[in-house]
Amino acid sequence: MIALLTGCSANTPLPPPRSGVEPAVGTGFTLPALLAVPPQADSAASAHDLLDAAWYATFELAPQRTPEAAAPYATCSAYLERAHEQLAPVDESAAAAFMEIAAMCEATALIAQARPAAHSWIGDAAIDEALPVHLPAEFALRVAESGRIPAGDERRWAEVEPDIKGHRLTVDSVRFSHPHGIQEIALVARADFDGDGIEDLLLLSRDYVDAGSYAAFRLFLLTRLENGEPYRTIRLFPRS
Repeated sequence: MIALLTGCSANTPLPPPRSGVEPAVGTGFTLPALLAVPPQADSAASAHDLLDAAWYATFELAPQRTPEAAAPYATCSAYLERAHEQLAPVDESAAAAFMEIAAMCEATALIAQARPAAHSWIGDAAIDEALPVHLPAEFALRVAESGRIPAGDERRWAEVEPDIKGHRLTVDSVRFSHPHGIQEIALVARADFDGDGIEDLLLLSRDYVDAGSYAAFRLFLLTRLENGEPYRTIRLFPRS
């Protein structure tokens, strides 16, 4: 299941409503480039349309508990219908390629139902080199025996990986390097994704280790309930 970690307190003071806080998509949203026929730049195709569009390749996927039930998948709508079964490629060499598509399918489903936000504590420069100070410890790249940082850990990313260094790639993406490897954090979209009227961030983390072939794509849905406070995780992909 997708982890649900936080909510909005009834006592949290809200700022005056901001007008024009419309959903916005960032460079981290890569699904159009992963389709058999990428939409044209001037296409009016909606996120709903992209859910039914064919991927650049068909993947043979099998449920974790019943691997004998493998079947071909070629669209987000087909994948999302059975994603709760923790589908994975039969061909392990296709794992990294499929992981990006799966993350983008989850992102597209969220974008398709996103709404304008009435309130926002997210500034214009939401993606910068200071992100580790504001992001949850779950962003930390941990592939050692200790495993991933558990959901609900109150620390910040910079507290568990203090030697991290950031280098801006684009206006809404930053590459971070540290002793464990490299992470590229990119904005996928910003909008009200959970219907509470508050603007949220949808971020993608591309994770790589310096030695070895490990690579992962993780999708974080975050919110902020006050100016300057750390971001809180609402949902996390992959599903666990």
